[in-house]
Amino acid sequence: DKESGEVLPGASVIIKGTNLGGTSDVNGEFMLRVAAGTYEVETSYLGFKSLAQSVTVEDNQFVELNIQLEADALMLK
Repeated sequence: DKESGEVLPGASVIIKGTNLGGTSDVNGEFMLRVAAGTYEVETSYLGFKSLAQSVTVEDNQFVELNIQLEADALMLK
């Protein structure tokens, strides 16, 4: 959570255009194994705006992302 800094367990993390993805654990962490390349990683969580970002992974590289989602306020009538 960008505002509070709290973790979001169960956030959906996918690599666009593939069938690769998963959810964050109770600590808000996740791991995806991919080949070297550039990927569009999209993270979403109920009540928050989805966030997509480009990530480049080199051979045998571990990339750490610090993803902060913003609350998405909706008014219902």
